[in-house]
Amino acid sequence: MYLQKLYQQHKGWFVIVILFITGQLFINYKRGVVISPFYHYGMYAESLEKIDTLKVFELTANEKTISPFKVSAQQWDKLMLPLWYYPIVDCHNNNYFKNDIERLMNKINIHPDTTNFYTSREPNKFLVWYKQYVASVINTSTDSIQINYIITSPIITSNSVQLKRTNAISFNKLCQ
Repeated sequence: MYLQKLYQQHKGWFVIVILFITGQLFINYKRGVVISPFYHYGMYAESLEKIDTLKVFELTANEKTISPFKVSAQQWDKLMLPLWYYPIVDCHNNNYFKNDIERLMNKINIHPDTTNFYTSREPNKFLVWYKQYVASVINTSTDSIQINYIITSPIITSNSVQLKRTNAISFNKLCQ
């Protein structure tokens, strides 16, 4: 056996190999931890499911649609992440407030103050802020913005993938 021969020939390398094997087994057991040089080899082993619909935001500033290919990846993330997180902010904030802040403050007999904590959405205030935010990210003045939540179906041909718009919801309606 390899490990027996390695142990007889060089105890230092035996220890290193055993540590490597132990680390690899730990990574495979935890399935979420990836630390170089230990990688979870099964993370790419599953087949991908066919996608029937894609859900994306369409952002229009000054009546011109902002394309992800016209801005940097960092700018695109800055533009899209607030849109993805804002519709769930009240659910997240209420859960966080009820489960953590209020519970802990009540344990030490302090009444929690909700005036500085957003527990409900106000889409119109968000859109005023977001309009200024978009202007700062793309470095141009923004007179108007329009945000739609688009549901599309991919049409796959031999040479390309095209998106067919099946539904569009305005951002204000999404936030209700």
